[in-house]
Order: sequence, then structure tokens, then C-alpha cells
Amino acid sequence: MATRDELVASSGVVPGEAIAGDVDVDKADVDKLHKNAMGLPGVLYFCLAGSAPISAMLFNVPPIASQAVYLSRRLTSAGGFYTWVRHSLGKRTAFQAGWLMMGGYALFEASLLGAFGSYTNSSFINYANFHMPGGWITFALIGALIIFSLSYFDVR
Repeated sequence: MATRDELVASSGVVPGEAIAGDVDVDKADVDKLHKNAMGLPGVLYFCLAGSAPISAMLFNVPPIASQAVYLSRRLTSAGGFYTWVRHSLGKRTAFQAGWLMMGGYALFEASLLGAFGSYTNSSFINYANFHMPGGWITFALIGALIIFSLSYFDVR
């Protein structure tokens, strides 16, 4: 079997450039799947395996949502999640859950700003050929400044 590098070298194409035309997979001398290696049961298995996480969410979200609706109608407070846990499981558990939620929100915000900075930096480089000094970190800090300004001035 030929490797990709051998195929590129024998075709006369410069590495890194696009190869024009289609490649006939049946005639190419490369590693490939055998024909009819996977039948209908295999395809069905992979379809079911891929849909399992979706099914799990389908059966988990409605009970959780119904509990959130139940608690939000009966326990109206600015504490929200802390109040629900305190009412359900006690003060000590609510205190720990509150700190865990605050840590989760902090990690979520940090990852959100990192993704915002990275995607914004990539977009400016690819579409405007503009390289921001500091790269994605600068865009992440700009995003944090925008979020802080909107919340500080109570923009709705």
C-alpha cells in the first residue's frame, strides 16, 4: 500500500497545493475500508449509539425542568438556586451548593471569554488580515470590559 506522501510524490503535485480532480477510491492504492464490511445491524448500532446522549437528555430534562418550575412558583426569593437547595436539603448543603455554583459560573465565564477571544481573533486575521497585539487575550479582555460595562450601567 502506498502512503499519502508517495502518492503526492508520484503525481507531481507540489505539497500543500490542492489536487485537481476526483480520486477514484476503488482504484487508489491506499488503505480503505473493505466493501460490505458493515451491514445494516452495524449501521443501526452506530445510529443508536450516537442518539443515546440525546435520549438521555430527553428523559432527564423534563423532570429537572418540572422541579425548577415547582420551586420557582413556591419559593420566590432573590437567592434563587440557594433558596431552593436550602428549602430542600438544608442550610449547610445550600452553602456548599452556592459556592459550587459560583465556581461553575466563574469557570463558564472564563471559558466563554476564551472562546470569544479566540474566535474573534481568528475572524479578524482571516477576513480582515488584522493582527491584534496580544492576540486572543486582548479580545477576551475587551469582551470582559463590554460585559462589565453593560452590567455596571444596568443596560437591559
